[in-house]
Amino acid sequence: MVSPRTQATLLLTARIVPSTNDPTSPLDVREWNSLARWLAEQGFAPEDLIQGDVDAILGAWEDARIGRDRLLALLDRGHALAMTVERWLGAGLWILGRSDEDYPQRLRERLRDSAPPLIFGYGEIRHFRNKGVAIVGSRNAPDADLKLAEDLGRAVSQAGYNVVSGGARGVDERAATGALSAEGTVIAIVADSLIRNASKKQYRDRLLANELMLMTPYSPEAGFSAGNAMGRNRLIYCLADAAVAVSSANGSGGTFGGATQNLRNGWVPLWVAKTEDPTSGNASLVAQGAGWLPSRTEFDIDNLFTWPESGSRPNRAVQPTLL
Repeated sequence: MVSPRTQATLLLTARIVPSTNDPTSPLDVREWNSLARWLAEQGFAPEDLIQGDVDAILGAWEDARIGRDRLLALLDRGHALAMTVERWLGAGLWILGRSDEDYPQRLRERLRDSAPPLIFGYGEIRHFRNKGVAIVGSRNAPDADLKLAEDLGRAVSQAGYNVVSGGARGVDERAATGALSAEGTVIAIVADSLIRNASKKQYRDRLLANELMLMTPYSPEAGFSAGNAMGRNRLIYCLADAAVAVSSANGSGGTFGGATQNLRNGWVPLWVAKTEDPTSGNASLVAQGAGWLPSRTEFDIDNLFTWPESGSRPNRAVQPTLL
């Protein structure tokens, strides 16, 4: 079931047809926050826009960036959205809005107003409650790094924690392989069509075994884009409790960018693998507050959840998240 508030969020923020065919652009997260804040100030909630007199509710709405006609056009998509959502739910997909009880608390606390208004996924929602370790790295990592990723994934699972990844080939894939070989659980935040990924045999079998969760903050049918791939990096960190960057390119690429963003915001402790590669960005990440990953004989997985001595977690008070 989709709650009334999440239905309103879907109408206003979800893309239900390909962008080239969508005459009205859905609200982005900033626009959604602006509307949600205004509704609260007026004594309304988002679901009132589909359950009440929308003309009366929006009668006083004035925002040069978000025209009233645009809001009405988005709210008028009810029939098309209902058919699309029925098809998604019929395929086993779940939908969570920021106000839903099962929406990950980690995202609310760490991202606050920039947390995705909606997330879509397949698999056991209960996996969100478990502690986890994000394992990230290059798609084209050398064999030694791939073996390390697989060994780490296996060790994290044996310790009883989730492996969190971006679901891409290379380090992500091998970390998941290691985790699943130890009968662990994997949360993969995908940047390519969620529905198409869930239909692949290697994923479908793991989903049915409750070993895998696939999720995305984007439309379940959206194809791959570099922007989506970069945008989901923060979710990889924020759905975990520690992170390991196996490999990164110095100053560029999604792994380095996501790791730098994590350090800047102080989301989770970050550790990086030692390397002799002169093009690696791992040393630069240590200079920004990450820690060198000790050898497997010198630490256990639980040590990853403590910030390295070189790192300093910002002292940020948790603020309430918008609807």
